[in-house]
Amino acid sequence: MRTRLILTASVLGLAALVSGCATTAATSPTNSPEATTAPSEAPEETTAPAADVTAGWVSSGTMIGIVTIGSSTCVPVVDAVLAEGDTLSVTLKDPDASTPCTRDLQPRITGVGIPEGIDVTKPVTLGVAYNDNTTTIDLEAAPAPAADPMEMAPAAGYVGPNTIGLVTYGSSTCVPSVESAEPGDDASNLVVTFATPDANQPCTSDLAPRVTTIHADAGVKTLTVVDAGTETSVNVLAGSF
Repeated sequence: MRTRLILTASVLGLAALVSGCATTAATSPTNSPEATTAPSEAPEETTAPAADVTAGWVSSGTMIGIVTIGSSTCVPVVDAVLAEGDTLSVTLKDPDASTPCTRDLQPRITGVGIPEGIDVTKPVTLGVAYNDNTTTIDLEAAPAPAADPMEMAPAAGYVGPNTIGLVTYGSSTCVPSVESAEPGDDASNLVVTFATPDANQPCTSDLAPRVTTIHADAGVKTLTVVDAGTETSVNVLAGSF
């Protein structure tokens, strides 16, 4: 996967201040060399740090996951999605300013449903605009025929190096949190156990897709998701990272 990053940044100008030499005393030779100033160097062009943005399929043909780095409790939300030909343009924005945010720096995943008009059986060019930065990512064709999103079955896929996006369905305000992720029967399986939710946490009664970040080594092909005593096996879509 090739990622081309276009950043908007201001160029910082550098000015060199050179002080003049002190005047010589009257007894100094009259033929002493004239004081000269050192030539000023041309300012170096600087740019803002590159935005670490990756993406991949998390539900074959129906949803991609976009990874950004920032507060783990303030995941960016989708502001706009535009589909044209084989190009998908997504604009992300930060949550409402009143949202409490931790000061950690972690990969966060934003799920984006694929609108009609995009042929997922062919490569897709994804443009992501976030915080004045624009990233262009070449997504490979969906690795399997488009699934029926109405099935609401768990799905997962690599969205970055050592990062898997796990899609589950439930209340949009009660996103699952990972209690543990341990190797399974072999290196290709990872057992992911969700923490028991707080009984006093208010949850809306809607049924929406939620994308949970799973940290995993490359080579994991299946997840065994343990949630409230039930186990579900989920195949992990491969990525090009």
